[in-house]
Amino acid sequence: MIGRYTPILESSWDPFAEMNELRRAVNRLFGSSDGHSARRDVFPPLNIYANGDEVIIAAEVPGVDGEHLDVSVTGNTFTLEGKREPEEHGDDCRSLRQERFGGRFRRTVELPFAVDADNVQAKLKNGILQVRLPRAESDKPRKIEIGS
Repeated sequence: MIGRYTPILESSWDPFAEMNELRRAVNRLFGSSDGHSARRDVFPPLNIYANGDEVIIAAEVPGVDGEHLDVSVTGNTFTLEGKREPEEHGDDCRSLRQERFGGRFRRTVELPFAVDADNVQAKLKNGILQVRLPRAESDKPRKIEIGS
């Protein structure tokens, strides 16, 4: 009887399949399915806007009182620190899911220019902290007259 020849592979191990499985496992661990790092655990989330005269930072800080927030500026570095008190539900309750944390937090951001720290304004309204950081006069561009 004559049969068709089918070679038997020595090994069915595929290193690329193993690497892909490892990548998927790491992404699941860090909560990302697209391979990019997950940013949803950064608190507080910030929106930052700038023009030639100032930087405006809006931070979402729901559940944080103004007395638990500390804003500081050194040169062109902005720092927001604070504390959110954990929620209390009594001894007879058990947590089924907890996605909002309580405790201390800190965000530091490098700004595009030096800030006039004496004129920084901050206000907290409806859980949004808005900080206006004016550009330092010494950091503003100046037109230089050219003599003949």
